Amino acid sequence: MTEPSTGVERSTAERAADRIADRIADTFLLAAVSAGALVSLLRTLNVIDASVGSFMLWGAVPPLLVLAAYLFTAASEGRAGIRRQRGAVAALTGLAVLSVPFVGFHLAFSPVYGLCLIALAVRTRGTLAAATGVLALGVSLAPALSGGTFTELQAMASIALVAVAAAAAAVRGRREAIASA
Repeated sequence: MTEPSTGVERSTAERAADRIADRIADTFLLAAVSAGALVSLLRTLNVIDASVGSFMLWGAVPPLLVLAAYLFTAASEGRAGIRRQRGAVAALTGLAVLSVPFVGFHLAFSPVYGLCLIALAVRTRGTLAAATGVLALGVSLAPALSGGTFTELQAMASIALVAVAAAAAAVRGRREAIASA
């Protein structure tokens, strides 16, 4: 006969599930930010065509990447049998979609990535996601706030920094999620 479980064991299991869900959501959003930074870097390097059609599609890139992060988060949480963060990432997808008309299409790197990371980090308490979000927001706004003194090479280097930082944070978050499981 087994002993009934105590409330302490249950709360420990719930805390572990919360940590796993937090890392999953952070990981996929960080991966989306890294992908967005790489696409922005390719656009800055003129590898991606700057025609009118691609200019109009440029505003759809951040919402689509945040939507992909939501879909991966929901699928991972579904496989793990938890439902903690998918609603938060879905809300961030809505934020990204609604921000398209206000952010504009002329920025090399969208501030939506940084805002989404910071907002998710408030919920998940992910310091790496928060730091990467602040970095991404700073990189997206630096050219606009510099008064024209920000060179194209500096923009490319800062966007590359965001891509590497977000990818490294995503890998670390994935490892933490696996270790917690």
